[in-house]
Amino acid sequence: MHCFPDLYISRSELNPNLINSRLNGASPQAIINNLQINCFANFELLNKAYSDFCETSEYFVVILGEIYTYRKYRLSDRSVNLFQKLSEDIQSKNFDINNLNGHFLLILIEKNDNIIHVYTNRLGTFHGYYSQELGLITSHFGSLKQLNGIESVDTDAIKKFVKYGFFTNDTTYFTNCKIFSPATHYVFDKDLKLINQEVYWNFKYSPEKVTMKQVVARYDKVLTEVMNDLILDESIVLPISGGLDSRNTVAIATKINENLKSYSYGLYADNPETRISNKIANTRKLNFKSEIISNYLFDRKDDIIDAVEGFQYIDGTRQVQMSEWLSNNSKNVIAAHWGDVWNDWMEVTESDVDLNNFLDKKFAKRGYQKVFKYFGWDESELNKPFEKQIIDFDSRANGDKDFCIKMIKTFQWSHRWTMASIRAYQLGSFPRLPFYDNRIVDFFMTIPLDIVKDRNLQIEYLKEYHPDLAKIVWQEYGRNLFNYKGFNNRHIIFRVYKKIRSLFTGKVILRNWEVFYLGSENEKRLREIFKEDSRAIELLNDFYANPDGANGYSISVLLTLKFMHII
Repeated sequence: MHCFPDLYISRSELNPNLINSRLNGASPQAIINNLQINCFANFELLNKAYSDFCETSEYFVVILGEIYTYRKYRLSDRSVNLFQKLSEDIQSKNFDINNLNGHFLLILIEKNDNIIHVYTNRLGTFHGYYSQELGLITSHFGSLKQLNGIESVDTDAIKKFVKYGFFTNDTTYFTNCKIFSPATHYVFDKDLKLINQEVYWNFKYSPEKVTMKQVVARYDKVLTEVMNDLILDESIVLPISGGLDSRNTVAIATKINENLKSYSYGLYADNPETRISNKIANTRKLNFKSEIISNYLFDRKDDIIDAVEGFQYIDGTRQVQMSEWLSNNSKNVIAAHWGDVWNDWMEVTESDVDLNNFLDKKFAKRGYQKVFKYFGWDESELNKPFEKQIIDFDSRANGDKDFCIKMIKTFQWSHRWTMASIRAYQLGSFPRLPFYDNRIVDFFMTIPLDIVKDRNLQIEYLKEYHPDLAKIVWQEYGRNLFNYKGFNNRHIIFRVYKKIRSLFTGKVILRNWEVFYLGSENEKRLREIFKEDSRAIELLNDFYANPDGANGYSISVLLTLKFMHII
């Protein structure tokens, strides 16, 4: 069952066809004067857990998503209704958005004049969209897509999507539709015209002089506090990988709640990721499920597009593999994304003077040139989408170029790519995001680069606080955390060995598109989809002649644009 609490605010009567089929049978919670508001949560397990609505003397208040903390109140305190506390402060005019922490989109509607306020959370984790021209505010991009024609397509925005794998800034597929930016308060008049837009949180990087031992202790304290709020409920599932982020969350979660389930998946049988994950789960006595990624793409393309809304290339959502199991086994899933970004460096050096050029190279996808050629686009016509943020963030990063790039990546890549991917969890369960929690973000605003560089903090943390998990192999190096700096799978000798072994044992599947595009049946499907497009057939011929990463990406993004009806 799907888990999408969605909102539609229209200046005219809503066309029922705009409401996605996943919401059939749902009814509006409120109709306010000439503004029709529909807030939906048709997933039975939700019971309005992921959307809430109330009426004060002056406002209609709607929240989509979840509140983790509000002022001194926490999600783990079951005696307190966080939304009620929030609504009381809105009523008494004591509301401060900076006190609200969670994975949410907040909407306030003034009763007297229908002025609408929209607040995103700090990192923009819960997506919402607006179109002044079409007169619609919604958390469901599909409704905006249905209203638009080819004349509204934003070619410049799509060029950047093709090049980087994500849309930049507040752009979407259409010139008249924008996504709400992170940490921003929007104000619309009764005709849904934007009358004000203001950033309410400006990060400030202030690294402290601290030792590794001090930081490890603080990291344990803050992550434990966050996890305490996110896993005390029943039916919580922990995805596990061969990396360190999920290992950190498992380490703490299993000390707090012994009744958790876990899972992992891989691209082939007996793969390193599921082997390592299984060992982690067994070490902490977790109920564990392992799966191999199946060839689900074409059978579930509508679900995938509905979930990620075309803002990630269509084969990038492995979470879809587990949606049915999650639906049957969980109310929430812990998505440990972005821990690797906070806990590492961006590899900016003194020689990287031009940060625009650095970001362009860092974000550009291998194979995008093939899609540019398909469309006949001139790359030299692209503007610099990160230039304004570089100027703004450099001063807030205290002159630290590496942290500046980290925050640009967070406000661009995370907001537009990672969070689109995380929506795929909602095909079965609602995600909770420990590494997007304000408390975690505030913590990393104070930690110097040398502490987090090369994952040092997470490694030292596991070694000191959870040595049982530190003794398990780290997939990236093929060694455990006590000896990973010795001979490991990053050494040239090891890579040569793996190459030679593959010549005798056969090629190992390493990427999603290999599951979905290779093989005679998959090729037949792709050729049928593009049969009337000679330029696409040329790309397919190149791909099957040389199925490498660049060609795989070009097919992935072309198929995404096809399913979004752009080509």
